[in-house]
Parts: sequence; structure tokens; C-alpha cells
Amino acid sequence: MNKQMILKLLKVVWRNVCPHEEVEIVTLKEPCVQAYTKYVRSRKPGCNGKFQSCAVRQPKTIYFHTYKKVNRTRRHTIAECCPGWVHRPGEAGCQRANCSSDLCHNGGTCVPSEHNDNEQVCECPTGFTGAKCQYDINECMANNGGCEHECVNTIGTFYCRCWPGFELSTDGNTCTDIDECATANGGCSERCVNTAGGFRCDCPSDLYLHSDGRTCGKVTSCSVDNGGCDHDCEDDSNGEYYRCRCRPGFKLSENKRSCQAIDPCLDNNGKCQHHCTNNNGRVQCQCYPGFHLSYDRRSCVDIDECSKDNGCEHYCENIKGTYRCKCREGYQLGRDGRTCEEMLGGCQVGNGGCQHDCYDQPDGGHICKCRQGYVLADDQKLCHGELASFDLFMKSLTLKDV
Repeated sequence: MNKQMILKLLKVVWRNVCPHEEVEIVTLKEPCVQAYTKYVRSRKPGCNGKFQSCAVRQPKTIYFHTYKKVNRTRRHTIAECCPGWVHRPGEAGCQRANCSSDLCHNGGTCVPSEHNDNEQVCECPTGFTGAKCQYDINECMANNGGCEHECVNTIGTFYCRCWPGFELSTDGNTCTDIDECATANGGCSERCVNTAGGFRCDCPSDLYLHSDGRTCGKVTSCSVDNGGCDHDCEDDSNGEYYRCRCRPGFKLSENKRSCQAIDPCLDNNGKCQHHCTNNNGRVQCQCYPGFHLSYDRRSCVDIDECSKDNGCEHYCENIKGTYRCKCREGYQLGRDGRTCEEMLGGCQVGNGGCQHDCYDQPDGGHICKCRQGYVLADDQKLCHGELASFDLFMKSLTLKDV
């Protein structure tokens, strides 16, 4: 199927079909008016004399209608496959990717398709696959990549790796055991025994292998099960007597073998100013509420609650470990300990207990006064008339005279 037939079948709404504008030059016949000149004979008076004429040839323009050829540009839109795609018979649109310079990844190249010479496909280098060579081939998936031990896949290739104690052979696949004893006797002080992928140090029967796994020492009380000591075992020069010692932060138990952690808080409270906690043999200091731990991790610093939002309506007074709210003059602290309420004068509650007039004082107290003609009683609240007071006074004198 030629290209023109394919273009007629494609529609822009189909998959991978793009509109393409083509410019075409066409030749058209357009009507026009043309002219030409010819000479005609005529008589011209006054040629040879006043009354004589003569024959002359004069030009005459002849106009006529005809057509001329002109070239015009004609533009029209056609549907064709978008770049990188081709149409195959029987498919709606262009669903076959065609090869282009940016289609093949990882070093792939464009080659003619085996099924259609007009199409090109990506030919992938070793280690890659996919229509665009976009997928790495994991060579280790097939027979471990031919590796005897470990196969390590990388982008586009792979390599073999041996287990510890082995080295890769020259073929790049098999692994050969390393004879550690061949170099400095493997670090063993006595006999070195090579094993597959490793080695070990052996000692004669009268010696024992040290915990370092290399050196051999004389069999002593400490050489067998560390003398039963939890931590360190120390013996004398003959190896007959020994004693157990504990590492720093531990003390020897009553059985003289096991070690138990020393509570650092028992010694001067662990140098903590407030509270000391034993954290697996380490001191951890904590402060009481209202304090925070200082930079030395031992001393405690009072928290100034008044320096931040404390909830006090008027004033805040910082004290050790806490704070308290205070009110301005004429106010008293509410039950919540934060808000301030206006203080009611003594005279505003029950007239201060005064029978007559009550007066509040600047210091917060109050006094009672009596109206004219009355005097204040001894209780400084009740009022008595002056006449009644005089009569009582006179009666008291009369009773004394009798």
C-alpha cells in the first residue's frame, strides 16, 4: 500500500496520528485583457496643399479578451503518523514504533525490520533488551551467571564475587581457596591449619589458645573458663592462685566471682543537685518541677515562669520552683489564683456594720460615724443620742450618792 493510500485512511483522532499541513503549487488560467498595435491606411488632409489629402499609415491599438496561466499556493491539512511511529495495514492509527535517533537507549542502533524493509527497529547491545533497549538483562538469573559463588548484576553486565577466604580465578567465574597460613603463619604463634575459606590456630596439649585466637599460653587457673570470673581473672606468676576483678562501675559480689553494678547515686547523690536516677550504672540527674537541668547535667536552674505566658492578669512574681500572681492596689486575687477582682470597700458590705454612716479608709479599713445629736458607742458601730447619754450619766452619779 503506497503512502497516498495510507494517508487517505488515517484520521487525526486515531492513536499516534498527527495533523500535517502541506503546501501545493497549482497552475490556474485566469481571464485577462491584452492588446496589440497594427498600422492602418487613412487619408490625411492638408498633406500637399490646402485642399489636397494624402494616404498615410497610422498605428491603432486593438484590445481583446484571453486567459493567462498563474501559479498559486494551496494549503491543506492531511493526517499522517506522528514522528517515531508507522502505520501497519489493518490497524487504526499508527501503533508501531519506528526507529529514530532518540528512540533507542543504552547504545542501541536502528536496523531494518525482518518483516518489513520500510520499518526500522532497535538492535540492542549485549546486556540490554526491550523494544527501545530500555531494560537491563539480569544475567545472574540464568544459572547464577556461571559464577561459582556470588553473581553481582550491574547495568548492562555482571561480575562474579567470591566468599571471604576465597579469591577469583583468572576465568572470572570460579573461586580458589586462599591459604592464609602461607602468609606469616596466619598470625598464629604455634600451628596454623588452613580450612576451606578460612583457617584456625592450634596449640600443643600443654598450652591453651588465648581469647585472641592467635597466641598460645600456659594453662593456668584463669585459662579455664576465665576462672569462673564474670569480668577479669588475675593469677599469680605460677598460675596456681587467682582472683576475680570487676570493671569500673561494678563491684565484686560475695561469691568473689560475679560482678554487680554499683549504684552511682549512692555516692553523694551522683553529684546531682536534686534527684539522681541509676541508668544502667550511669548517673542521670533530674530536677524538681519548676526547674530545668543545667549544661553541666548535674545542677538545676529555676525556671522563670514570669518570662513567658503565665496567665497572670496583673503581675507575676517568680519564686523558687514556681511563681504566684499579684494584683494592683484596689484589687484582690480571684479563686483561680490568676485573675484579679476589684476589692469591695468595707462600707459596701452591710454598711460596714455601722448604725449610721460608714467611711472607707485609704488603707482598706473603714470607720463609723454618727449623725448630729448622737455619739458613737464603745463598739465603734452603734450610735446613742446625746440626751440619753447625759441621763445615764446623771443616774450613775445619783446611785453613787445613795
